[in-house]
Amino acid sequence: MEIRRGEEKDIPFVCALEARVFSDPWGADAVASHVDRAYLCLLIAEERGERLGYLLGSSIPPEGEILRVATLPERRRMGVGEALCKHFLSFGEVSFLEVRKGNLAARALYEKLGFSLYGERKEYYKNPTEDACLYRRG
Repeated sequence: MEIRRGEEKDIPFVCALEARVFSDPWGADAVASHVDRAYLCLLIAEERGERLGYLLGSSIPPEGEILRVATLPERRRMGVGEALCKHFLSFGEVSFLEVRKGNLAARALYEKLGFSLYGERKEYYKNPTEDACLYRRG
C-alpha cells in the first residue's frame, strides 16, 4: 500500500467516499482546501492504482490534527486507516483529534496508535446528535 499527497484529481473520490460513510459529508470546496496547502493536507492510500481511503488533516509542526479519515467500506479492517494515520503522525510530535463517542472501531484504532482520551464535547455531532471524544497523542 502506498500513501501519497492528494491532488485535485482525488477530490471527486474523497467527496464520494465522504457521502458514503459520513452522515455530515464535507463538500468539494472543503476537501479542495486541503490540496496544495502548506499546513493542510490530504493523504490518499492506494494499492496498484486503486484508491482505498483518505485522511484530511492540518499540520503545523510540532502539532497536527486529524480531521477526517475514511476507508472504502469493503476495505475496512485491512490496515488502510492505520497506515494513513501513521503517515500523518510522522509529521509532528503532538496530534489531536475528535471522534464520535459511539465509533468504537475508530476509538480502538486511535488508542492503538497511542492517543489518550482527554475530554468530551457534549452533543458536538449532529445527524445524529452525539458527544465527541477528544484525543491527544504526544
